[in-house]
Amino acid sequence: WHLGFCNEKYTPTRRGFDSFYGILSGSNDHYTHELGSPVPVSFSNKLFLNSSLKGSLKSSLKVSVQTYFQGVDFRFNETSWKDDLRMYSTHAYTKRGLDIIRRHDPSTPLFMYMSYQAPHMPIDVPKRYADKFRHVEMQERRKYLGMVSAIDESVGTITRALRTSKLMNNLLLIFTSDNGGNPYYGGNNWPLRGAKTSNWEGGTRVPTFVYSETLLQRKKTTTNEMMHMIDWMPTLLEVAGRKPVYGIDGRSQWRMISRGTLSSREELVYNIESNSGKGAIRVGDYKLLIGKPGMQNDWYPPSRRYSRAQDEV
Repeated sequence: WHLGFCNEKYTPTRRGFDSFYGILSGSNDHYTHELGSPVPVSFSNKLFLNSSLKGSLKSSLKVSVQTYFQGVDFRFNETSWKDDLRMYSTHAYTKRGLDIIRRHDPSTPLFMYMSYQAPHMPIDVPKRYADKFRHVEMQERRKYLGMVSAIDESVGTITRALRTSKLMNNLLLIFTSDNGGNPYYGGNNWPLRGAKTSNWEGGTRVPTFVYSETLLQRKKTTTNEMMHMIDWMPTLLEVAGRKPVYGIDGRSQWRMISRGTLSSREELVYNIESNSGKGAIRVGDYKLLIGKPGMQNDWYPPSRRYSRAQDEV
């Protein structure tokens, strides 16, 4: 989910989804599904904490506001789920996706959001996937590529299930990402500059493909037109024949995607961070970045070994 959970109103099944299977936080272990990196207690809530843990945290908060907690964060709807503990996250999500597809009535609409946790850290994958890339020198990179390979396999499995269930005739399949790779954890954005957490193209430009057997007028084409992540909602509304939502920044890009026309936008605000003073905007082919660029402010060729100590802070 990774979109906030300060209270129940911000969890998936309270935000329009009929069901939810997965984690609310991020950086969880791919097998145990425990929170893989500490989260400040200031962001915690009763969804995580049991009564005994609440008491200990309350006591420790008197000493320091930098208290952290960890624990298993894996849910089926709004209930903790333990049946699939020890199953690799990509395989677990694919298993749930297949179950939804096989149970779905083909005569009714379907919106399925498959948000794989991989290849996010911690970098880990079953050995058989990493072994496909033994020629890669860096261990972290081998595992990262293995994680991507496991996703590729799962996308194929999901696609075959959709076809078997006769759901492909009027279906739009979108594959995209939320940010560029992190070179410290096996990612690589070459030849783009920068990486995840930066406003450089390496941190913000991601590959995307759209597939449909019936809805696209132009197929097997490539475009470098401008599109923002917030454009997906109005785009999907147009595909579904629904009225556009006014007062939002997103714009439908369906004509660009389906017909190969120009983008419906000429400018793009990447991000404006009030806490760090960073921001970026692009107008046409020109891009302006403000504030300190921060870490990962360089080009990272595939052969380079990355070191935080050598990078700009």
